Amino acid sequence: MRLDPRLAFGAPNVRGVATWALKDRWESGETIRDIADDFDLDPPDVEAALAFERVAIDRDPVPLPLRIDPSAAVADAPPPEPIA
Repeated sequence: MRLDPRLAFGAPNVRGVATWALKDRWESGETIRDIADDFDLDPPDVEAALAFERVAIDRDPVPLPLRIDPSAAVADAPPPEPIA
């Protein structure tokens, strides 16, 4: 962890990546491995940043929503009314 005004605008960071950015990615549902790969960090670096941000990592992240095919969702719906 570093606090350097020349890196990440002085925000706490791990090798130049702000810890809040790693926290946001974790809270959006990404895995530690995916976050580490995206920022070219080691998983322990990401875990340290999350610990600094006081994030519980002993749980799975929030799962991402399933993708739904919009054409399948409206296949049985009646056609829209014409606009007058």
